[in-house]
Amino acid sequence: MYATDVTLAGLALDISGAVLLARGFMMKALPEMFYESRTFSNGNAYLLRSGLLQRSEAWGGAILLMLGFMLQILGSLRLFPHSAPRMIVGWPGLIGLLVVAAVVFALGKYIAGRISSRQFYEYNLRDYVPGDAYAAATTKDKEGLLRASVLYDLPIRANESPVAYADRLTKRVEVLGLKHRGKVTTPSERAGYWM
Repeated sequence: MYATDVTLAGLALDISGAVLLARGFMMKALPEMFYESRTFSNGNAYLLRSGLLQRSEAWGGAILLMLGFMLQILGSLRLFPHSAPRMIVGWPGLIGLLVVAAVVFALGKYIAGRISSRQFYEYNLRDYVPGDAYAAATTKDKEGLLRASVLYDLPIRANESPVAYADRLTKRVEVLGLKHRGKVTTPSERAGYWM
């Protein structure tokens, strides 16, 4: 392994870390921004979910950037032989470097999404009571079903009736609620006062 290989591996991590860090601001879809800007009677769960995802992506991007800079520094310390680069040879090598950066970015995005989803479920379903008729109230509200599909990672199938979707949603919320209830408390609950 040559010093340039280590330096270029660090560059690939830096590229993927920078894109992951910027993703929450630059690549947000319009429907997400729309729901985050709305006000709801029990608070805005979309804003909570988005904030958790942004925080996870920011941590992942920062870690990748730090690892990338450390590899670049390591490559310049003369700990490895300085010779012709083996990893990058013209355009094929550059394309390979970008592919590695894209794979690292996709992996970081996936991990950040999983972490933020778990945190969202733990917070949003902390007071879940089995048998809550959550979905039954939304079967006539198509907008509510669309919002729930975003919140609970449960896409609506083609030609699925609102009642069938509400049944699937109820089962999903029940499974998630039983799994995550009581795992976290709010700051006001930890402080001991009602809010």
